[in-house]
Amino acid sequence: RDSVCVRWHVENSGEPLPFSRGCSFYELNSDGLIQDGIDFVEPQVFKPGGVTLFIESLKNKIEQEPARLIPLSMWLAYMLIVFFSDGILPGANALQLEQRTWEEVRDLSLNFFLV
Repeated sequence: RDSVCVRWHVENSGEPLPFSRGCSFYELNSDGLIQDGIDFVEPQVFKPGGVTLFIESLKNKIEQEPARLIPLSMWLAYMLIVFFSDGILPGANALQLEQRTWEEVRDLSLNFFLV
């Protein structure tokens, strides 16, 4: 048997596309035709596996028990009101707080965690 290794990339108008490279190994039969092969493709930078799994899991849980949508909706409303609303609560929203306020929150949280 003969074998062949090929390094390749995909081009568009003569320019290589990003994340479109790879390496392929082929085994040839006695007639020179491909009998078996395997491709190794360059991995993508962003792999949405964990995020996709979380979203699918949440979707399935809500489909199985629609009552779960109520606390989820309340949590989302709470986060939107506290962090992004102007005028519903007195004072500025949480994103307009000063840096020293966030540092104090962090430090108090660490102190509470270590107690």
